[in-house]
Amino acid sequence: MFYDFIVSLILMVLGELFILLLLQCIRTPPEIMNEALQCVLIFIGGLPFLMLYDVLRQMMIGCRDF
Repeated sequence: MFYDFIVSLILMVLGELFILLLLQCIRTPPEIMNEALQCVLIFIGGLPFLMLYDVLRQMMIGCRDF
């Protein structure tokens, strides 16, 4: 579980560092660049919590299958 949280933090940092480059690579129009940046930053900020939820959910499902 701890390993997944570390991986999600690393992905979050990498995503925040390279988000402008990624948005330019997919040719985001300049008119919506600010909105797209805000949207993706919110998604990336929630990534550790999403991965933590998924790991805990899988553990609960695993405990039920005795």
